[in-house]
Amino acid sequence: MGIDTVSTAPVSWGESDYRWKIDLPGTGHASPVVWEDKIFVTGSDDTLNLGFAVAIHEDTGELLWQKEFHVGDLTMHVDNNLASPSPAVDGSHVYIIWYSQEKTRLYALKHDGQLQWQAEFGGIEARHGGGSSLMLTDQHVIFTREQEETSSLTSSWVAVNKQTGKVAWELERESSARNSFSTPVLVQRADSKSFLIFTSEAHGFTAVDPGSGKVLWERKNLLSHRVVASPVYGKDRIVACRKGETVVLEVDEQFNPVADTALYTLPPNLSPYVPTPIVVEDLLFLFLDQFVRESGVSPTAGR
Repeated sequence: MGIDTVSTAPVSWGESDYRWKIDLPGTGHASPVVWEDKIFVTGSDDTLNLGFAVAIHEDTGELLWQKEFHVGDLTMHVDNNLASPSPAVDGSHVYIIWYSQEKTRLYALKHDGQLQWQAEFGGIEARHGGGSSLMLTDQHVIFTREQEETSSLTSSWVAVNKQTGKVAWELERESSARNSFSTPVLVQRADSKSFLIFTSEAHGFTAVDPGSGKVLWERKNLLSHRVVASPVYGKDRIVACRKGETVVLEVDEQFNPVADTALYTLPPNLSPYVPTPIVVEDLLFLFLDQFVRESGVSPTAGR
């Protein structure tokens, strides 16, 4: 979901309202990212185990460049595909991740499509494929590679130097019956302190120092099922959505949990599974995808 802060988003439109429309290679669930006049997005051909990255001119829809990647095989849920993780972008690079059973591959491309660096890590073994997207700090690219407890591989959260592709820190994690695909959120406070918040079935809520990878605190037993949506923060509250429940954790002025238990929870009929909610001032907005699933329509169908 997103929020329109200037109230200019259209509520309805027709063919004549489009400035441009183009076909993209493959299929995908990744969100596009934008820097100045360039749009970056990924897609995949899962039959051929190929990934695609493209750059599009925002004003004209012109395809500026297209790159192709060999990804590798990965066990996949029917509603998932190789191009689920969204890329990330900053002033110098666009960062792209591809998960496979054999390897996890991370790439940094300049805005003109030139490869700056690539890095390889262990793969993932899970029933539903991959899904966690990239998060950027001022120094690092952050990603997760969680395993299910039946996997022979080790779960970890990883930070990579944005300029070199070298590992800055890697935090080994426990695996659980259901691995999570949640993307961490970076919370930057007015006093310049920053925190990475991870949410997962295996570790619940976890606050990590972005620079060192040190675990600052953890509330391990608050998320008792797979976590797909990313956590959000607002008004001294961290909101996480696991399958069947929304859990709200209150933190104090030093960003430490006020209690070992949740401030409150929301029941299944008010809790999204896949979509990430948003917080705007005093309001929490949630998109309830279970109604789409119960109707028999895939929530990720189409492009």
